[in-house]
Amino acid sequence: DASVSSGSSGYGYGYGWDWGYGGYNYGCYLTAAPASIYAGESATIYVESWSLTSPYGGYIDCGNGLPAGMLGCVYGSCAYSCYYPSSGQYWVMGYSGYGICAPTQVNVGSQYANGPGVIVTTGTTTPTPAPQRTCTDGTPWGFCSSNRPDYCRSGQLIEKASLCGCPDGQSPSGDSCVTATCSDGTEWGHCSSIYHGQLCNEGRLVEDAVRCGCPEGQRRQDGVCVDARPFCAVSTNSPQRAGSSVAVSIEYADFEHAPKSARVSCGNGNDVVAACGGAASWGRCNAVCNYDQRDYPKTYDITSSFSGITQCRGSAEVIPPLATTGTVLAKVTDCASGAAIESASVHVVQNSSTRYTDANGEAQFKNLAPATYTLQASAAGYNPAYVSSSVSAGEISVASMCLRKSTPYCDITAELVSEQSCPAGTTQAFQIKVSNTNGQSKNASVSYSSPYSVSGPSYLVLGPLESRIITGTITHDADLAGATAASVNINSGSCVANVVVPLCLNSGITLSANDEVKSALPGTKACYGFTVRNRGPSETRVQLSATGDFSSSFDIERILLASQESRKFTYCVDVPEEALGQHDFVVRASSASNDANASVRLSVLRTDGISSDFTGCQTLQADNAAIYEAITLSNSGQTGDYHVEVEGAGMPISITQSEIYNFQAGSERTVYATIRPAELGEGRENHATLTVTKDGKMFLQQDLCFRVQGTFDAFVQLARPHVTVQKGQSTAVLLQIHNTGTATDSYAVTVTPPFNSITLNPSELQLHPKEDSLVELLIAPLENTPEGEYVVPIQVYSQDYDPTFDYLIKEELLRVTVTGTPRSDALNFTVNVSDVEFQKTASDLVAAFVISVTNNEIEAANLTLDLADVPEGWTYEIQPAKATLNYSETKNFTAVLHTNGAELADHTVTVSLSNADGRKQSIPVTIPAEKARTALGATGLFTLGNTDNLLLLALVVLVVVAIAVYAKTQELKNELVDYRPGELAKTLRQ
Repeated sequence: DASVSSGSSGYGYGYGWDWGYGGYNYGCYLTAAPASIYAGESATIYVESWSLTSPYGGYIDCGNGLPAGMLGCVYGSCAYSCYYPSSGQYWVMGYSGYGICAPTQVNVGSQYANGPGVIVTTGTTTPTPAPQRTCTDGTPWGFCSSNRPDYCRSGQLIEKASLCGCPDGQSPSGDSCVTATCSDGTEWGHCSSIYHGQLCNEGRLVEDAVRCGCPEGQRRQDGVCVDARPFCAVSTNSPQRAGSSVAVSIEYADFEHAPKSARVSCGNGNDVVAACGGAASWGRCNAVCNYDQRDYPKTYDITSSFSGITQCRGSAEVIPPLATTGTVLAKVTDCASGAAIESASVHVVQNSSTRYTDANGEAQFKNLAPATYTLQASAAGYNPAYVSSSVSAGEISVASMCLRKSTPYCDITAELVSEQSCPAGTTQAFQIKVSNTNGQSKNASVSYSSPYSVSGPSYLVLGPLESRIITGTITHDADLAGATAASVNINSGSCVANVVVPLCLNSGITLSANDEVKSALPGTKACYGFTVRNRGPSETRVQLSATGDFSSSFDIERILLASQESRKFTYCVDVPEEALGQHDFVVRASSASNDANASVRLSVLRTDGISSDFTGCQTLQADNAAIYEAITLSNSGQTGDYHVEVEGAGMPISITQSEIYNFQAGSERTVYATIRPAELGEGRENHATLTVTKDGKMFLQQDLCFRVQGTFDAFVQLARPHVTVQKGQSTAVLLQIHNTGTATDSYAVTVTPPFNSITLNPSELQLHPKEDSLVELLIAPLENTPEGEYVVPIQVYSQDYDPTFDYLIKEELLRVTVTGTPRSDALNFTVNVSDVEFQKTASDLVAAFVISVTNNEIEAANLTLDLADVPEGWTYEIQPAKATLNYSETKNFTAVLHTNGAELADHTVTVSLSNADGRKQSIPVTIPAEKARTALGATGLFTLGNTDNLLLLALVVLVVVAIAVYAKTQELKNELVDYRPGELAKTLRQ
């Protein structure tokens, strides 16, 4: 076989190479399925490689002399069908983007040789095929009939649409023809009346908004269906039990204004109001519907409306409440026959309730609290019986009782108490214990029955509960032999007690085999039962031994036997794994008086005696009423009569011939299993067990597997093809899956998230035909998710269409727009303003103050500072007027005003901070007249006092530093144009 390594070529293509075919470096290889066919059939050629996807296609040369065909690649799997009109061996060659593929071979037989078209009987009960060279319509074997899709196979017309095609107006479905419709009955080229917006295109429903419009609640946009605005959907946590609350959730989207509430009609005449939360773009409303305990089982239609306009629907299923009591089903039968006893009285001890059994011997006790109960059953002519039964809420416990027939009460009992001994003479004594079990005195007569003379008491008087021992004597011949016994009869008038007295036999040790012939398989044990008896006048010791081909053992090897005592023992033979044929064994019992022998025979069975040609899991067509599956049995073991059975749990399968008579070793017999596909579940495997037995022993036990070919199809659609979600928030989208096929299918839903945190619930589900379900996609981008629009591929796979791999049904594309966190209208800055200081110049009075700004926002801010409410005639400047502040960065801005009349009154100016995103912040600053007058009343360069001079000097220094920092910042910004927010401040700190 070829083996694929994970290495790669040296040319940069990354292809996997196969080194398994004569050293040639194949990049791909071919397989045929099936590899053996008959003339007139086709084989599928598969191309397998590491990453063969479209457009890396290629060509297949079938080796049949016909032109080579181009491969069709679907999702990485490439296949081509080769047709072979005549028998022979054909080499198939392949060529792909990887070069020459490793070839494969197809074997084409000349005719069919499997199960019969007609089963005939020719003196035996074994069905045999009736061969024909043409079919009933004259079509030769191995050719398509003029009546498509019929094909002549072994004299029988079968449907083979994949080869012969279909009549007009029909299309192939496997090897059958069906009306050219989609799964919902829509004709090809027409719009579905069930799934609005879906077009029947070559047997599959596809979305076509242009030709078919859009489903309810959607509209056409750019050739596709999108959610109509606004949109809402109802979901519930049903099913819920009666008397419980059902939570109703309404998801809405794309409203003009965020709704505060929605009105919900619960479907039972009650309306409730659902409180809503969320924005206008998306949100959720929640309400609770209550259903009475009597309202079950039932499904209620739930309708939700917003302001009486937008409506959406859902449903709530109410199921029965949890049970609080249980039931006991009493069954009364006859212990001996197993027959039901009618009119038996059944009594529950704990609550004294009584029921009488019906014709089936059954009686029910309902509404019992969970506990353990004792039941008594009684009937005329039977002894009563008791049973305990545990009751669980909501369950039926079965209490079975059998009654034994009552026997007349006997107040006299008798038993032999003396040991048996063989005297030397002709007289044998015995003793019998007679008891009165009654509380009153009893008179009893004693009689004896024997071919010999017996003497003893003939009458007894027993007081209440008294026991007495009577002694009798038997006189017989001295040379007595045989098994003659004496019988003693004690009759009290109301009942009779009998005792048998065995006679002494002087004949030594005897040995007999209870099982003379046994059969066993190699590697097992064969055990035989024996009886050894001492017929001598005194006790004796017996030693057991055996001779034979295999090792053996006794459960006891030495036995002490009293006179006339017998003992059973077991003798077992160990059968070796390689043993065959028949073997005899002799068992010997040795004693002082004599030895006794007995022989047994062992037949070793063959474990591989019967085999069958049934393999794999056979595929059946669902539209066949009955199928006869031929199973050939080979006998390599023993000649004889065999019994064939097939059993399955409720499986409609049987064997047409269950008895195989005179099955000769070295021969074959064919039996037929009859299967009714219509009664099997489509699309899944059905198992039964074939057994072959002989004389109750198992010779073959084999699993039979049949798979009915059902149709697999599904409708998949997103409730919304586009959603918008904010970073750090979440939204949900529903995906509908509807099983439109005829087979139960299991689905797997996968998603390839372009960003973090997209979850599915559930990710796997199973749907019966015509059943649908919803899958919730929760989309929750984290804070670090980049903003923008993403395409999320959602794949839905069928897990049962092909048991070997998951088959892609459909891929839906969900567009997700991720937006940033909304900003606050206010700036998150810390602003501090210094005191206003004055300086008198030759021409005017100058006021100055410093604005210190710290950025508390995560992102960098581009600030512009300005002054407002400046008095007329004043001029001002701010250094710097613009600056960029990173997160946690602080900068100082200096404002200088040239005043006119500042000493006359206090004035207020407003410092305005504006960010590039349009947000603003204002800070009022008071220009004090007192400080202005003080500045005007002083002389020199600074008109303030010594302390004020120091403050003003510090102010000037701050102005110079601020200007230098601003210049340095502008220089670095020009050099570091690719810095991200926050990195520039880090550089400045360094």
